[in-house]
Amino acid sequence: MSKRIIAIDPGRTTGVVIGTVGSQTNPTELQLLEAFEIHWPNRLTAVDALFGNMLIGSPIPAVTVEAVVIESFHLYAHKAKEQIGNEFPSVRVIGYVEMLCWQYHIDHLITFQGASEISRVQILKEHEQHLHSEHMKDAYKHCKAVAATGEGVELLLAADIDVGGKDDSAPADEATVVAPKMGRGVAARFVAAMGNHRLWSREPELHLPL
Repeated sequence: MSKRIIAIDPGRTTGVVIGTVGSQTNPTELQLLEAFEIHWPNRLTAVDALFGNMLIGSPIPAVTVEAVVIESFHLYAHKAKEQIGNEFPSVRVIGYVEMLCWQYHIDHLITFQGASEISRVQILKEHEQHLHSEHMKDAYKHCKAVAATGEGVELLLAADIDVGGKDDSAPADEATVVAPKMGRGVAARFVAAMGNHRLWSREPELHLPL
């Protein structure tokens, strides 16, 4: 039976990653199986299909869900007034995912993860197309810390994200970290940026196409 981990970054554009843990050579290795984005008009049918396709279809499903990881939502006090009239798409997607998990009896597998919690994923060459997406642009526009090394820097540039100097000699801002290769200094800067959760000063300076 195949085991799956589902990771969801909810919002008006929702990012989804499906992975599996373990291989013949490394039982703790996380392997990327699929990555895609769900756009707002299709959110209900697409999220329903995400769970239904894996958990329905035979008396004994071929897939076991090991964990459902959802990025949590926080309303910051200094942003409260700006949110008047907001439809809160992230909250609505989270609620629908929770309902589906309950329906399929996997609600005990839900884990909420803050955006500032540390994770490191290596994007292989064959999966680069998944990063040329509106969801990656949304992460930057939502003032989250971003980091890339080597060929990953070109992916940020392809998404119209200002990286400053490619060798980190002239950072675009304190939460955009790039370098030719991963090192202790790069990791330390990225961890410090994630510790601040968001770089709010980036908001008035954004020039990404909407």
